[in-house]
Amino acid sequence: MDYTISVTELSKFLYNSGDLTNEFFVNKRSLEGQLAHLHLQEQYNSDSEREIRVSRMVSFGNDNLTITGIMDGLLRIDNELIIEEIKSTKLHLDEITLDYHTEYSAQLKIYGYIYMTNNDLRTVKLRLTYITVPDNKTKSIYLDDTYTDLEEFFFDSIEKYISWLVNLKEASDNKIQSIKDMVFPFPEKRAGQRDLMAATYHTMSHSEILYAIAPTGIGK
Repeated sequence: MDYTISVTELSKFLYNSGDLTNEFFVNKRSLEGQLAHLHLQEQYNSDSEREIRVSRMVSFGNDNLTITGIMDGLLRIDNELIIEEIKSTKLHLDEITLDYHTEYSAQLKIYGYIYMTNNDLRTVKLRLTYITVPDNKTKSIYLDDTYTDLEEFFFDSIEKYISWLVNLKEASDNKIQSIKDMVFPFPEKRAGQRDLMAATYHTMSHSEILYAIAPTGIGK
């Protein structure tokens, strides 16, 4: 079986942090975040790139997991190569450290490993840059991980995610098996139950959505 997950989704799934404040939801997908990203990327020199697609496939058992993503920036400055991950924020920059939202640094580490491995590199700088909205002030934090550190982090992350996939598949298989052995628990069906069952079966068979309005006790 083939699985696919983005670097962002993987990082959030494994390393999500922070609290449920408005700040947590200010991100690249918001209009303010998009404009802040664009403002910073437009300052890149002509040798630098932005929005670089990367991917890496890992096999486990008879299955494959593909990790995909889009790096915000690949900067070439004074013969140095820098992978940049940009995050917009409304927080005061003095309050931000490397440990602020650990999923962000995890995302950058995974990007770093994939890009370095795919391009046969062993030395690239990793830079996490926060930009405030709406005034576009910035703070950059450099990660000091070596290629070996990134490789270890990548495969440790993949191992954790694959373990979850395996457990999820086992639960799904057990659910399907248990459903096969299920029987209707009452001697007779109430009015409307047969119609609800038929509608549910049709909906599941065609991967559709069923909206059911029915009285209490019918088995919704």
